[in-house]
Amino acid sequence: MTHLRLDRRRFLQGLGLGVGATLLSPLFNRIWAADGVTIPRRIVLVVAGNGLETYNLVSPRTRAAINAQATGPIDGHKADLYTRYGHTAPLVTADAGLSDAPALASLRGMPGEVDLAARSMVVLGLSSKVAGGGHSSGYAALSSASGRGGPSAPTIDAWLARSPHVQTTQPFDVVRLGVVQDPNTRLQYGLCAFDARKPAPLVVDPTTAHTMLFGSVASAAGQRAFTDRTELLDFARADVQRALGAFSGSSDERAKLERYLQSLEALRQRQDRLVAARDELSRVNPGDPTVDPLYGSAHPLERLDAQFNLATAALLGNLTSVAVLTSGVVSFSLRYTSLEDIFAQDPNFRGVVDRHAVCHEAGGNPAYQAVLDRVTTRHIELIARMARTLAAVPERDGSMLDYTAIVYMSDNGDKHHSTGFEWPALIVGGDKLG
Repeated sequence: MTHLRLDRRRFLQGLGLGVGATLLSPLFNRIWAADGVTIPRRIVLVVAGNGLETYNLVSPRTRAAINAQATGPIDGHKADLYTRYGHTAPLVTADAGLSDAPALASLRGMPGEVDLAARSMVVLGLSSKVAGGGHSSGYAALSSASGRGGPSAPTIDAWLARSPHVQTTQPFDVVRLGVVQDPNTRLQYGLCAFDARKPAPLVVDPTTAHTMLFGSVASAAGQRAFTDRTELLDFARADVQRALGAFSGSSDERAKLERYLQSLEALRQRQDRLVAARDELSRVNPGDPTVDPLYGSAHPLERLDAQFNLATAALLGNLTSVAVLTSGVVSFSLRYTSLEDIFAQDPNFRGVVDRHAVCHEAGGNPAYQAVLDRVTTRHIELIARMARTLAAVPERDGSMLDYTAIVYMSDNGDKHHSTGFEWPALIVGGDKLG
C-alpha cells in the first residue's frame, strides 16, 4: 500500500504538482493518509436538461434481453421502453456490449485508450413519480421529494457532501457547474439544494467558475478578482463581529448574526486553503479564460466543454469530492448553434431553434432527432474524457476512476414530457466503491 501511494506521488510530480515542499498540504492529506485506512470516495453527477431518451443508452444485447421478456416488441420505442417491460425480477446483462449503444461509442475509445465499457453500467427501470416529470422536475430530480414551490429536502449532492464517508477538509464541499442559454448568466437555481427552503446555486459561467476554483493561480485579472473577494470577506467578517460586540437585540436575532459569521468564516477559510495550495493548483489549472475560446463561446456545448475541464481539474487538485455538471437543466431553451450543420439537414431548415422546439418536433423531423442524439452523444464523450483522465492517475490500489463514480441522468426522466416512470442512468467508474 505504501508503494502505491508513492507511485501516486511520483505521478503527480511528473505532472509538476510540486509535492516536495508541500507534501503535507491539507489539500492532499486525505489522498496520502499515512494510516492507509482512509478511502477516497468521489461522486460526479452529470445532469442533462429536459429528458434523456432511453434508446440512446440501450445496446443490441440489452435490447435483446428486454425483448426476450417483454410484453410486446420494444422496437420503435425511443423513450418509454418501460411500457413493455415484462420481467418481475432484476434483469442483469453482464456483458451488454454497452459501446454498441447509439450514444455510447466513446466508451470504447480510440486505439490505445482505456476501454470504459467494462467499467460502466446502464441502469433502467428506476422510477421517481414523486418528482413529477414534465419539462423538468427541478429540485425533485436530485432529491426524489416534491420540488414544487422550492426545495423540500436536500438534494443528493448536498447529502453526500455531509456524509462521513465523503466529508473532508477540502475547500469545496460540492462544485456545481453548468451551462444555460445566456452566456452572460452567472448563477442558476432550481436543481440543487442545501436543505429544505435552501437553494444551492449552479455556476453557469465558466469564467466565473474558473475564478472561484483557480483564481489564486489565475491571470493577473483573475488573481485581482480572487483578492477582491478575500478582502470583501474580511470586511464583512469584521463588520459582523463589530455588530455582535454591540448587539443588544433578542437571542434569535443574535443567533442569525452568529450563523452569518460562521458562513463568512467558512468562506474565508476556503480562500486560505486555496492560497496554501497554489503550487498544486497551478499545475492542474485547465487554462486561462482570457485565452481559451471555450470559456466565452456563444455555443453552449463548447462552454460545457470548459466546465468539464474545470470539474476534472477540481477533482485532480482535490478541491472537492462531489461535483455536479449540468446542461440546460430546469430551463429548456438551449440553442445548439454549434450543430447548425445537423439542423440544416432539415429540408425546411429555418435556422437553429431551441431545445423545446426540437423536442416537440423530433418525432416527425429526422434532423431534429439527430440533434438530440448528438447532444446526448457529446455529453457522454465529455464524460468519457473525464473518466480516462482519472483512470490515468494512480490512487491506492487502483486509479482515481476506481474511487470516482460518474452518474449521467436527466432532470426529468426519459423524455421531453416525462411522467417520472423511467429515469435511465449511465454510471462510469467507481469499481472500488462497493
